[in-house]
Amino acid sequence: MSLPNLVRRVIIPNLTRCLACQSPKHLHGDKHHAFELDESIPKWKGWHCFRRSLASNLYTLGVKPKVIQAVLRHSDISTTLSFYVETPEEESREALDKLMGLMK
Repeated sequence: MSLPNLVRRVIIPNLTRCLACQSPKHLHGDKHHAFELDESIPKWKGWHCFRRSLASNLYTLGVKPKVIQAVLRHSDISTTLSFYVETPEEESREALDKLMGLMK
């Protein structure tokens, strides 16, 4: 599998959808409206960003860090946790709120 081909043929087309009908740009053709890019869909920023987002999203979904390490094929879990998993701000706030609740 060629990663540049995957990006060009699958990823980019799925990230360029019409705001009105959600059709990919390459399949939009002549609908009854002009193609307008849906700006709510993130732009492709490369494989590293994809892997970081994947790790952070899996973590947010409750996937165990060891499983995320296996998915990303890291040999060391500290690499996964230090550089790839970003803790959501809400989660940090909730943890501090719990701590404050225990201190009352």
